[in-house]
Amino acid sequence: MVIYDRHAGLLLGVVARVISDRAEGEDVVHDVFVELWRRAASRFDPRLGAARPWLCRLARSRAIDRLRANTRRADRVTSIEADVVSEHAPLDLRSRPLRDALGSLPAEQREPIVLAYVHGHSRQAIAETLGVPVGTVKTRIRLGLRELGAALSSEGALSP
Repeated sequence: MVIYDRHAGLLLGVVARVISDRAEGEDVVHDVFVELWRRAASRFDPRLGAARPWLCRLARSRAIDRLRANTRRADRVTSIEADVVSEHAPLDLRSRPLRDALGSLPAEQREPIVLAYVHGHSRQAIAETLGVPVGTVKTRIRLGLRELGAALSSEGALSP
């Protein structure tokens, strides 16, 4: 715990320069300490330098990895959204109000909804794809569907 107490704040600052989301940054710092715990003996050589700069490099590297993974996931969502409005999608998915309402959702809600209701993926498959727990997928879908319903009702796209 001493190493965590001494370095966690610094590492969070390093990670924050790469990732703007604090919760995601905290996850990265956690991952760095887990990696330190599991593999420090095989990865850290005190003859090559002090632990503090090594930890900072490791944290920055993991933050960049996370940022790249998020970018790839965002690209995948964009591709999925293109499928939603393609001519092969069911007619109701090509409707302007539904596209607008779907587009107004945060990506964390839109992505599992598209995977579930357009592509027919199970909640478990979505959880594995997104790297989140199944309960999180269910919550995001539930909240997203609630927002979609409200948006479509206010647009008059849904009949009461």
